[in-house]
Amino acid sequence: MPFRPRPALGIVMVALASLLFAVNGTVSKLILRAGVSAPDLTTLRAVGACAACSCSVRRCVPGCAASPSPRGSCRC
Repeated sequence: MPFRPRPALGIVMVALASLLFAVNGTVSKLILRAGVSAPDLTTLRAVGACAACSCSVRRCVPGCAASPSPRGSCRC
């Protein structure tokens, strides 16, 4: 498939990333003020990112929804 620039998609992605970054900072401050330690919050965020990435790979990459076969048909 040839490369086709899509500037509108880029603008939407940057705007969404900015929004999520702002929400992340606000939520992190609230969680830290509630008494959760910084290392625990970092662990929670890392586990959440790993789970989200795993779910998106399993959903978006064909052949990865099932457990990999011994022949290696899943190229995750």
